Amino acid sequence: MNDQIIDDISMDTIKAPSVAALRPLPNGDLVLVMGICSILFCVMYGVVGIACGWIGLHYFKKVKKEYESNPTIYKDDSFRSAKAGKVCSIVGICLSVFLLFCIVGLIIFAINRS
Repeated sequence: MNDQIIDDISMDTIKAPSVAALRPLPNGDLVLVMGICSILFCVMYGVVGIACGWIGLHYFKKVKKEYESNPTIYKDDSFRSAKAGKVCSIVGICLSVFLLFCIVGLIIFAINRS
């Protein structure tokens, strides 16, 4: 009986989404750009790098929620670039915080020295 049911199902009714039909995640590239900017701008006293990294992480949460709601309609590469942007944002925030602490430490050291 099961063989007959399987034979009755034609392959035309089972369709996988084609690669051309997949679309990029909205704001997926924005996450990557903000992550890269957070690394590049960490030298601006840390503040700009922290802001760019935070924006990148904020948008990654939205992108991840959108991708997990319906992963079959979005390109896998788009989500991978968003994950790379998340990593860049975390690295940029860490570098910015480290630089900010170094600057504050140097200022405190200079004030106490004089």
